[in-house]
Amino acid sequence: MSSLSLHGGAEVTRYMPDGMQDAGSAIDRAASRFAIAAQDVGVRGDLKPASSGLTEITTPCVSCRAGTA
Repeated sequence: MSSLSLHGGAEVTRYMPDGMQDAGSAIDRAASRFAIAAQDVGVRGDLKPASSGLTEITTPCVSCRAGTA
C-alpha cells in the first residue's frame, strides 16, 4: 500500500538520497497500516494496535531529526 502517487510524493522521491527514500517509503507503508488499525478500533475496541502503529510512523522521524538514523 502506498499513497505516494495520490499526493505527488512519487515525483520528488527521485531527488532524495536512498536512505531518505527508504525511510519515506517505510513511513508511508506504516501510515497505511495505521489507518487500518485505527479503523479496527471501532470494531474491536482495542487501542493497542493503533497506538503501536502510530509509534511505527513517528519513530523514524524522531530518529532522523535526532541524527541517529
